[in-house]
Amino acid sequence: EEGLGILAGAFLGGKRPAIVMQNSGMGNCINAICSLLNYYSLPIVFIVSHRGSEGEKIEAQKPMGEATRALLESVKVKSYEISALDELHLIEGGVIECYRQQRPVAFLIPISFWGEVS
Repeated sequence: EEGLGILAGAFLGGKRPAIVMQNSGMGNCINAICSLLNYYSLPIVFIVSHRGSEGEKIEAQKPMGEATRALLESVKVKSYEISALDELHLIEGGVIECYRQQRPVAFLIPISFWGEVS
């Protein structure tokens, strides 16, 4: 959550910031997303390692993994799943849309993606 405050300051200072985190971190940031990013229309880019997605071996990660998309939707953060190398082009269009609409955007990278790139 503190990272979002830093990113908000960077944006207000003329930068185009992004943050990399696990989806469990998204759960910890919901208040800052609603009361800072959304309220002040700050276009922040999230690159999210989607733990608990298909292929997850740690049971404790699965509940948040299953809730992540609905959670983002409920706080009006558009999300894109990047599950294969040929979907990386979605990032550019999503970032353009993020700045056009002055809204945060999240790119979810599931565990299966890392199998493809290794």
